[in-house]
Amino acid sequence: MAQLTWTDYQQEKTLSAGFLARDGLDRQVVLKRLDSFVDPLVPEWLTEAWHPGIPRCLGQTCDETGTRYAVFTFLPGRTAGAILAEEAGGLPWQRVLPWLVQWARALVYLHQQNEKALAHLDIKPDNLVVDGQDRTGLIDFGAARVIRPGGEDQAKKLQALTPQYAAPEQSASRTGPGSDLYALALTALVLLTGDPPQRCRCLAAGKLAADMPDDLKNLLSRCLHADPARRLDQADELACALERIGRQDQADQPSEAVQDEKPPEDVRLAAPLLCVWDGPACGCELAAFLAKSRDVLVIDANLLNPRADLLLGVPGHVYRVRTQDQTCGLAAALKAQQQGRLTPQTLRSLTQETAVSRLRLLSGTVKLEDYEYVHLDSLHQVLKMAQLVTDLVLVLVNRTIFDAYTCLALMTADQIVLPLKADLGTFREVNRMVDFLISRHHLPLDRLHYVAFPYDQQRDLSGSTMAELCENHLSARISACAKRTASRRTHPYAASLCEKNKSEYGRLADRLGLARIPAKEGA
Repeated sequence: MAQLTWTDYQQEKTLSAGFLARDGLDRQVVLKRLDSFVDPLVPEWLTEAWHPGIPRCLGQTCDETGTRYAVFTFLPGRTAGAILAEEAGGLPWQRVLPWLVQWARALVYLHQQNEKALAHLDIKPDNLVVDGQDRTGLIDFGAARVIRPGGEDQAKKLQALTPQYAAPEQSASRTGPGSDLYALALTALVLLTGDPPQRCRCLAAGKLAADMPDDLKNLLSRCLHADPARRLDQADELACALERIGRQDQADQPSEAVQDEKPPEDVRLAAPLLCVWDGPACGCELAAFLAKSRDVLVIDANLLNPRADLLLGVPGHVYRVRTQDQTCGLAAALKAQQQGRLTPQTLRSLTQETAVSRLRLLSGTVKLEDYEYVHLDSLHQVLKMAQLVTDLVLVLVNRTIFDAYTCLALMTADQIVLPLKADLGTFREVNRMVDFLISRHHLPLDRLHYVAFPYDQQRDLSGSTMAELCENHLSARISACAKRTASRRTHPYAASLCEKNKSEYGRLADRLGLARIPAKEGA
């Protein structure tokens, strides 16, 4: 782990086995004593964690007495336990279900990430957080352990558990991923009923929360089976089942909604988040097409090759080969977020108009040094804020699978567009990266859309061949055209599309579920 300087941290609040602090860049971090971890390998494991709902270990430091601490990113929000304390009789299942989906997805990451899985082993309401936009996090990994072959015993493990929520097998030191699912299901019943965990352990889910859908009752019951061999023990299966229950509930809602009621003007639902994985030209053309019917914000997070300003055009912008204006753009937004100054109004002020009507840009054309000490969570917070100020957020990232910004955008996006050349070598290269991300980071394949760009029907692979190569994830072919080639001699060429390309982007928008998303009133 990286060695950090103790004097860089200013203590703000005492926590269990550590404290909340601010570092030299005025960012909130959590310092936790290394000797408080049951498994000393856990902090090192978490140095590679970039999931937005899991704290990442930034390194370690040592105080004047020689006590060593691991330094973690801070996940904002209130604990589920604190939220429950304010509600009499439990929380509505419709409110809790989206949280459960996200917590289950975080467990998918822990249980399938890296060469060794990680079990949290202390899931309870006080170790689960929810922020103001209902984004969740999983905290306090003091009881966690890297799952080793044979699962050797450590007596100290029992001292770090919360017995009320621990799976039965944990008392015998036989733990694994299924133990986390048991604790999450028990936590769900506590949140839904307001009853203590001891009571929730003893009664069937159906008797505790009669107003829940039967599918949810049955699912929680499967996770709470006392016998680990008969228990649901796959986090991805749990997450998918919870998502299906949520979709079914939406389908069961009455179709006759009141049309004349509008939400308050200061309330805005989170906009869709679209990630374009490499291919800035295709991404900017798609953004320009979508901006015909809604407000679009393009965030150029391709730090090595930012081109959106060139492709979309920024009125009054002075184009330089090297450093650009640092008073606006992505770097300024990240800095504002780290300093606690980022608001929707601030974010809007840091964006720039483009040559395309209703399309604004948060560019990344500053020195790479400006991103050197940026916490990854800062980008996540900027993305969440961006979803509150526009109708659609489109993030451009590079193809490098070891780029943290690329991985974060891919995992948090609602849909992923992957432009690529329609030749065999490129498909093989891309499929290798996709397979890696699926195995290491559980990339959601159902959100991935291959797009042949630019496509030449006479020279490139056929549509059927490409569909076979990407296992039927080919969503569009954007044709090569003379207008694009001629327009590249000037900028911004993405502001002008030929009619054939407009039709092709229209079909792609349909596949992305974006074609019929209306612009919000007053946007």
